[in-house]
Amino acid sequence: PSVPVYQSGGKFGMDKPISIVKVALHDVVDVLLINDNGMSHPFHLHGHTFWVLGVSSNKDGFDELNTVNPVARDTVNIPSDGMVKIRIHFDNPGPWFFHCHIDFHMLAGMAMIWYVGEPEVDWPLPDVPMRICGDTEDLAEYAKYPWSRQFIPGDYTH
Repeated sequence: PSVPVYQSGGKFGMDKPISIVKVALHDVVDVLLINDNGMSHPFHLHGHTFWVLGVSSNKDGFDELNTVNPVARDTVNIPSDGMVKIRIHFDNPGPWFFHCHIDFHMLAGMAMIWYVGEPEVDWPLPDVPMRICGDTEDLAEYAKYPWSRQFIPGDYTH
């Protein structure tokens, strides 16, 4: 889950908090995504797949909605000045990020969090202690490669 996003109050380094929408575990929700500008937007959902019920290149409606055998995806492209209807079965508890996959757009606010279930009841705890990123093993591994040196503290020696 996107726990850092949720723990940051939805800000995650952005100027304004993003929306957090609570849903119960196992809810099924239809979502209509409307694009009001001349650029397409690839929207991605973490932690779930969804069914694409319909795609329209305009905002006048759908020629038809496929509720019999829709395709399952975790990303869908919303056409410029168009819309998409998706159906999500929220069967994976936790805070899950839903955002435009164009980073600039995500940071500008095209993002939200689906808060699935209740933490005290539905969110599973790991069976084993979780390793914390940035421990000695990680630093030693990062030190091996020039491309990952950016993640090493300046005072680290191995």
